Amino acid sequence: MGSAENKEVVRRLVKDIWNQGDATAIDRHFAATFRNHNPNLPLVTDRGSFAEWVAAMRYSFPDGVTHIDGLVAEGDFVVARWTMRGTHRGTINGMPPTGRMVTVTGTTFYHLLAGQVIECWWIIDTIGLLKQIGALQGTVMA
Repeated sequence: MGSAENKEVVRRLVKDIWNQGDATAIDRHFAATFRNHNPNLPLVTDRGSFAEWVAAMRYSFPDGVTHIDGLVAEGDFVVARWTMRGTHRGTINGMPPTGRMVTVTGTTFYHLLAGQVIECWWIIDTIGLLKQIGALQGTVMA
């Protein structure tokens, strides 16, 4: 598949999985051998644990909508810059629902093969999210 087709795969998976909450779409868009890389979620490494993470995020932010701010593709790689907006309505990392509207930004690097994602790398503004739901106060600088 070319760059344009791979970008379309990423657009569809964001729509199906993150915006419509279609858990069955994970098996369509992610290979059985999928590997996930997210330094904030070291236990989310394969398709099964990825599906559990998606379900937890959809539970915590059931009205969450992810907007793709930009896509860049080269060969089998697609980079998506995105923004998710949603209301904190479910417990996340032990933090009870606050009812607060949040905005989270991030970048995901997708590696695709034959129309399916085989590997992802994530950069997410987790500190910003934690501040917005009141789980983190102030800023710690090293």
